[in-house]
Amino acid sequence: MLAKKGKVSISSKEVEKFKKAIDAKISFEMDRKNWTRIDELRDIKKDVVLASKSGKPITESLYETAKGEFRDGIKNSEEMHTFLFKLRDETGDLVGTRLFDKISSIMSGHLETEVPVTGKFIKFWKDIAKDFAREAQTTDIPWVTFDGKTMMQRYRTKEQVRIDFTDPVTGQKVFNIYEAPAKDGKLLSEQSIQDAAIGLGVNGNHSNDAVLVRRFHLWGRENNIDTGTIHDAFFTNLGDAVPAKFALRQLYADALKSGTIDKTLKEMRRQGLSRKTYRKYLERAKRDGLLQSGPDALTYQEIIEPIKPGFDFYGIGP
Repeated sequence: MLAKKGKVSISSKEVEKFKKAIDAKISFEMDRKNWTRIDELRDIKKDVVLASKSGKPITESLYETAKGEFRDGIKNSEEMHTFLFKLRDETGDLVGTRLFDKISSIMSGHLETEVPVTGKFIKFWKDIAKDFAREAQTTDIPWVTFDGKTMMQRYRTKEQVRIDFTDPVTGQKVFNIYEAPAKDGKLLSEQSIQDAAIGLGVNGNHSNDAVLVRRFHLWGRENNIDTGTIHDAFFTNLGDAVPAKFALRQLYADALKSGTIDKTLKEMRRQGLSRKTYRKYLERAKRDGLLQSGPDALTYQEIIEPIKPGFDFYGIGP
């Protein structure tokens, strides 16, 4: 969309790849105690990252200096050249990452105001992920989906090994960094625990979405109806929209009965969460409205009962 309007956007992913590449070079020079070179690399990193956040173009001098760090033919050099070329934009249409962060914050704030339970949901899983990792001594964390399957989310520490070799043709010394996740989740770090805290609830929600998407396609196959999905948006031909709407209501009602939060807590308890912590989060889930009971709780019957005149099933319609 931004590209169609002539805007040049910088993504956080591009920035992180650039930072990682420069950090690898800094690490290499640290072993050689080449302090002048290290200062030079840090200045390049600082100036490029600042420009990418603010959406201000870099100077021609900085562009040439930074580009020179990624020679043609070296792994990821073309990707880095493209990123730096975008930062040269002088049209005033450069959109930095800070603007995206601001938009995301505004949207999250509005969502939490309209639907307070969403904020509580993310905070709940963020907190329990940290407690589970420390009590179970692993960042391999279980999540039980709507269809009762236990999915393991792995937030393992990444191990790095530097590889040095001499090019047999040119005689030039070359180095690279090989990075891979640890072989199990028992190697803990503050970063892996933080990754688990950030990812558990979000990825768990995606896993549940995937169950609904899969069941919708299976429903279409069983009823000889063409179905399509994009993320968690559902599509059929217009003539099949009405039965598809009723099928989706049934899928959501079945999901409500699945007890995914309760079962995930029980699985965490089985895999190492202490009884005291399990009880604490069970009570908190009830208090935050994630586990509901009583007259105010949404029921299976309310989802599938006939819709009152003038209303429709939220978010779904031909």
